[in-house]
Amino acid sequence: MDGEKEKNPHEGHRERMLDKLRRCGVEAFDDEQMMEMLLYLTIPRNDTKGMARKLLREFGSFSRVLDATIPELTQINGVGAKTATMIKLVQESFKVYYRDKCDVDMLMDSVDKYGTYLVCRMFGITEEVVGVVCLDGRNRFLAYKQLATGVTIGVETGTRKIVEAVLKCGAAGVVLTHNHPSGLLFPSEEDLKATQLIKSLLETIDVRLLDHVIVSGDEYMSMFQWGYM
Repeated sequence: MDGEKEKNPHEGHRERMLDKLRRCGVEAFDDEQMMEMLLYLTIPRNDTKGMARKLLREFGSFSRVLDATIPELTQINGVGAKTATMIKLVQESFKVYYRDKCDVDMLMDSVDKYGTYLVCRMFGITEEVVGVVCLDGRNRFLAYKQLATGVTIGVETGTRKIVEAVLKCGAAGVVLTHNHPSGLLFPSEEDLKATQLIKSLLETIDVRLLDHVIVSGDEYMSMFQWGYM
């Protein structure tokens, strides 16, 4: 019929996708479709399929897109500051979510309990961090203190920071921890030396170093359990 607009084959596509998400959950979609829908948040009208495909091809996976920095994201043609910021907000929100979900068992009297807690606590962190879990004389949880970011454990961490954190929360026992973003769970020579140094330091203020836990992804390694302490 003259004057009738040609029907857009993509009309209603977004609503169909979102309706399917509401009904079926993420299991009904592949990574490209999930990225496509994520981009709806800052790209209200244009087709986002191509952009989703481009981002996944450039960075290699859905998680690596979220892990990318804002400058890296904005290097991709068509990705503006608003979209890059939204992607980082989603990634940072995951960290807050998992940190909030950490089930802090007030009695941390086993490697499994504090190891599981630290895996949860360090979820999504892509740079090396150093921290301590402070416990009272009955191994009850007092606090977790992150001491340094972007440095390896050792002198760079600052023994003064460790002592200050321990004294501030009144700890009788401490679980030292750091992560290995590279994915290797074995301790380095520097890790072993730092552990002994910190253990000796804490003994001077009558605080026990119970363990040193290395976290990588969803796994952890206890130096105490493996006989390094």
